[in-house]
Amino acid sequence: MEIPPALAQCLGSTRQNGRAVSPIRGNNVSNQDSGGKGLAAPLLVILLQRRDVLNLKKAATELHAQLVTGGVCHSVKSILLVEDSKFLRLASERALVRAGYSVVSTDDGEQALREAQDHIPDLILLDMLLPKLGGPEILRALKKNPITAQIPVVVLSSLSQKNEAKLKKDGASAYFEKSRLHLDTNSQALIELVREALAHA
Repeated sequence: MEIPPALAQCLGSTRQNGRAVSPIRGNNVSNQDSGGKGLAAPLLVILLQRRDVLNLKKAATELHAQLVTGGVCHSVKSILLVEDSKFLRLASERALVRAGYSVVSTDDGEQALREAQDHIPDLILLDMLLPKLGGPEILRALKKNPITAQIPVVVLSSLSQKNEAKLKKDGASAYFEKSRLHLDTNSQALIELVREALAHA
């Protein structure tokens, strides 16, 4: 069953290549936890209580009606994750969704610019080494575009911090070395980085 993309985001979703991916797939509801943060978990509980498809559709429609009128999900923050490493991208997505964020991810620099302009995320996590269009070029393009210029951008890089000053001059809000994220064992560093960046946005 297709559900509105905004409602999928409210449930703590990710979207890859423009497609919303949520805990609801087909006519089945998986018991995937969104971390118990914000409004995602209680909304998901409501849907889980509607076992048959017709009632599930009705519940989704009712929640979407509240969503578009500002009744729910107003506090969910959206993040655009631009990372070409599949492991880091998937690990980051899982951590961010568990923390209650809506995530759109891409491994392509040109796609990242389109996503940023089309969806205006609250924060962009940007890798530096990307195919087609590199991180520094993406950063400059974002800051030159009036539509995306105000979006805070956190640079994630495997390189040393010797380029930090230049990247911040080009508009980056912060610089963080990937080796300090430890996503294979603990995602707390990433979550704290995101929270701090959003707090100063």
